[in-house]
Amino acid sequence: MWRKRECREGGGYAGGGRPRPGSGGCRGLTLLELIICMAIMTLLAAASIPSFRNFTSGARVRGSAQSIVASLRAARRLAITQRVSRAVFIYMNTAAGISNAVSYYETADTIKLQYMGKNVYLLDVGGSNQMLTYTFNARGGVAVTPSNNPIRVVGPSDKYIEVTTITATGHTRMGQLEP
Repeated sequence: MWRKRECREGGGYAGGGRPRPGSGGCRGLTLLELIICMAIMTLLAAASIPSFRNFTSGARVRGSAQSIVASLRAARRLAITQRVSRAVFIYMNTAAGISNAVSYYETADTIKLQYMGKNVYLLDVGGSNQMLTYTFNARGGVAVTPSNNPIRVVGPSDKYIEVTTITATGHTRMGQLEP
């Protein structure tokens, strides 16, 4: 079925001489070899698409959870260093039209508002699912209104990460990505 290609000794090479050492005396690929290589590459690419989608959805959830943790830690740091209370607002689904976002005062008159990633939404594990207010005092402690429940950051394939805050110290922790 397969037969060895025949190559000419002198024609088609640069300079018209003998083939280069180690080249086997032949150049190029047959059309059949090229089609087989393309088919193998297509199968490998098709097999990797589901794992790539899982990776990107997990990365969106992780990135959104990290932005919540960064906002809470920044507000706590500002409250301690400036010796004033700082509030962070977590918008789940509000009547004001803002949903799936985090905001806090960077300075006395500058609000930083950051929306979560595409297809990522926020849930209050306690069930209020409206808006949570984290108020950090000058010593770093925090009061959470309406309650101090973990925030669940949920992605498109129902993967989630829970973000918790310890009220006495104000420290914020981010859990692992759950299936």
